[in-house]
Amino acid sequence: MCVMATVSVFVPDDLKKKMDSREEVNWSGLLRNAIASEIDKLEFLEEVASKSKFTQKDAIELGRRLNAAIAKRHRSSP
Repeated sequence: MCVMATVSVFVPDDLKKKMDSREEVNWSGLLRNAIASEIDKLEFLEEVASKSKFTQKDAIELGRRLNAAIAKRHRSSP
């Protein structure tokens, strides 16, 4: 048996009205699957990052190089 916790989600009233008009959709199941999918993606990224030798300093340097290249391209555009 799987024990389930309760999670509350706040949505604007107009969105809730649209959700209520779609009785065929299991919103709880849809959100549960979306959350599980997002968790899977985050766990995968954490696993990849944990094996990476790419440091924060490397990321900053890469960002600076990319910004410079993009700026150069825009300056030379007609």
